[in-house]
Amino acid sequence: WTTAFDGLMGGFFQVDLATDSIKMIQRYGASPQMMPNGKKILFYEYVYDTATSTVTQRGTSVISNPNESFENLDIQHFKYIHPNAYLGIAPSNFAYMRLGADTLSICDSLSVITKRPRGKDAGDWVLSPNPTSDFLQIEQAEKGNTLYKIINHYGQTIQQWLSEEKKQTVDLRDFQLSTGFYLLQATNENGKTGSKKFIYTR
Repeated sequence: WTTAFDGLMGGFFQVDLATDSIKMIQRYGASPQMMPNGKKILFYEYVYDTATSTVTQRGTSVISNPNESFENLDIQHFKYIHPNAYLGIAPSNFAYMRLGADTLSICDSLSVITKRPRGKDAGDWVLSPNPTSDFLQIEQAEKGNTLYKIINHYGQTIQQWLSEEKKQTVDLRDFQLSTGFYLLQATNENGKTGSKKFIYTR
């Protein structure tokens, strides 16, 4: 999204990174936000009356297939009309506040969240592959009784288990996860906790 300045037209644009094509999606639209499932975009939209220089309608619109080409976008204009007075919508820095900063993205809007000090980490461990669509391999530096928790972006524990194995493979398909970001938290027998993010794709 860009504002109008120096003769440029402001609005909400879609860019095709494969061809460098760019097209305006909505002249009077702003603040696009990707939903946690990665399948929808919400954006603020309004109707501007040039004759009276006033905004006559405001609302939140939805793009349900943001990865499609320009011509095939499914845009539901003004799907949500809010009863209270408001000027727009803006991304929340705390959408994934329990997961910490989203270091998987160069467009990290969550960088205000600080990571845990290294001294509190449960030890050196590796997750692979990441992203994953089925299995997650966990490898600890040492054997030890460890409590593992899979936590979603709402901070809810989806699954937990105890393991003493140094290396293990977990079948995520048994947990009925939805596509998105998750946190794997590990707490060792000394009470020290560490966590790593992973992406699950169905």
